[in-house]
Amino acid sequence: MINLTVTETKAHLLEKIRQADTAMESFVIPKNGKPTAIIMSIDEYEGWLERLRR
Repeated sequence: MINLTVTETKAHLLEKIRQADTAMESFVIPKNGKPTAIIMSIDEYEGWLERLRR
């Protein structure tokens, strides 16, 4: 996972969404230094959900 600032996220959101989708990269977005949100592909997200439901 790659850490991004909110400023970087705002400036490059579409690019990060594409990277998440095509390169299966994940991006963590902190708020006040604490991880708050993540950008990841829907396939990766659904995989996590499937594993959690088992």
